[in-house]
Amino acid sequence: MIDRHPSSVMDLTALTHHPFASDEDVRELLRAFASNDLPRAAWNHRAHLTVALFYARSFAPAAALVEMRREIHRFNDAIGIESSPESGYHETLTSFYMHVVS
Repeated sequence: MIDRHPSSVMDLTALTHHPFASDEDVRELLRAFASNDLPRAAWNHRAHLTVALFYARSFAPAAALVEMRREIHRFNDAIGIESSPESGYHETLTSFYMHVVS
């Protein structure tokens, strides 16, 4: 799926706070997410939607949701994000975003 090699971009947080300048920026975000190198501050709506689009383009809608759900849980667990009513994984938002992006 996503290449899990270490990231080469030094400031991944800046990458998710500004428009992507190139396809390589998108690939770098996907690599950082897959390898758990993406800083917590960079795991924002732009990053979520970029990863969602990758899965939506890679899988049928139902499978894309399964993959997105699994990968968000994997990533959150790896970097210590706990789910609560205020933070972490939210099934309703993930399902909605995957539906819209698909």
